[in-house]
Amino acid sequence: MSDNYRTQLTRISSACRFPRDREKRGILARVIERAPRAGDIHPLRKKHIFAFLKGMPVDYLYGLKQVELCARTSEAIGKPYGYYLPSEKVIRLFSVPPTEWRIDEIGAKSVFQAHGADVEIEDDSLLVRWKRPVDVAYLMYREVFLHELGHHFDNQYRHKKKWPDSRRAEEASATRRAYELAKRSAFSRWHEFR
Repeated sequence: MSDNYRTQLTRISSACRFPRDREKRGILARVIERAPRAGDIHPLRKKHIFAFLKGMPVDYLYGLKQVELCARTSEAIGKPYGYYLPSEKVIRLFSVPPTEWRIDEIGAKSVFQAHGADVEIEDDSLLVRWKRPVDVAYLMYREVFLHELGHHFDNQYRHKKKWPDSRRAEEASATRRAYELAKRSAFSRWHEFR
């Protein structure tokens, strides 16, 4: 069997086909930062996203056109935090309040606590208080941005790899890929651009 782009590993085929800039670092996706909703912040700014993308494997970046930081449109926080548009190959991340959130999902309590928030249950909702901006930023990086990058990877190579057969399997695959990407320690660059 001959060696072609369909039989090569994704990191090899994407590295061969990935356009390069003058400094040989690879042309990254376009990052657009729009104004956050009034009273909200973007915990991950444009400069952070660029720094994170430089620390990612080339096969996760190949084909990604854009990352947009948008204003939250929903009154409810986290509905959604972000999403991936496979037809456009775009990741959208939404703004959040800086220090205090009221969340309807009581089951998410352990996730917020794991990221350093103080959490109380009040009237069938969670009151989440963030002590430091870095904790909010890491939640958005680890639980949202990397997860959506995992969706992009699955979509980009859906003809080379087994495509998840249900919505639950798609989410599990993106979560697994986010876990693998988190091991790369790209978030450590957040402090450089604070």
